Amino acid sequence: MNKQIKSVSVIGDSLLKGIIYNEDKNIYNVLENNCISLLEEENNLNINNYSICGLNINNLNKYFNLVLNKSKDEIIILEIGSDSFEQDLLTNDFKPLYTIGKFNRILKNIIKMSKKDNRNIVLTTIPYISNNKFYRFVSDKKGVRNQKGILEINNFIEEINDLIKKISRKYNVLLIDLNRGINSYDEDLYSVDGKYLSSKGHKILRNIFMESFNKSSVYLV
Repeated sequence: MNKQIKSVSVIGDSLLKGIIYNEDKNIYNVLENNCISLLEEENNLNINNYSICGLNINNLNKYFNLVLNKSKDEIIILEIGSDSFEQDLLTNDFKPLYTIGKFNRILKNIIKMSKKDNRNIVLTTIPYISNNKFYRFVSDKKGVRNQKGILEINNFIEEINDLIKKISRKYNVLLIDLNRGINSYDEDLYSVDGKYLSSKGHKILRNIFMESFNKSSVYLV
C-alpha cells in the first residue's frame, strides 16, 4: 500500500545544498532554483534541507545525530560523497579524504541508527565530475596539470557508488541513482567548474527524485 508523504528531511553536502560556481562574480553561491527547492515548490511538499558544504563521511556521524534530534520527519534522504577530495598543495593532485573501508563502516552505522530511531532512510548515489570541464577549470584557476589525478576522482566516485548500491540492497533501503540522468560527458549539465551541476543539471535531479519516489511504495504530494 502506498504511503503519502508531505514532509521529508534532506542531509547532503554541497550538491544538495545547491552550490554552483558563479562565473561572473568568480565565487560559489547557492542556486536559488536547485533540485531540492524545485522539488519542494512543484509538489507542495515541505522539505527540511539540512545539507551543508563540507559534509563528508568523517563528520557525518555527529551531524546526522544533530539532525535526528531536530527533525521529526519519518523519511530522511541522505546524499554523501560529493565533498570527498582535497587538493594536495605540494603535488596539486586530488586525494580522497577517507578510505572506502571507513565509508562502508560509517554508512552502515548511519542506517542502523536510522532504523533504531524509526526513520526511513533513502540513499542516493553521487554524480561523477565532468573530467574535461573540471580539468580546464583547475588548470586555469589552480595550476593543476595532472589530468591522471583528476581521472582518479571519478574512479573513487565509482567505488563509492558501487558501495552505496551494495549497502542499499543489503539493508533494503530505497536507492535513488542520481547518475541515471546525469551524463558526465554532457558539459551543459555542469557549472563552469565541472564539479557542481548547472541549473539544467539540477532540473534533471529534480525529475530523478520524483520518478524514484513514484516508482517506490512512497509517493510525494
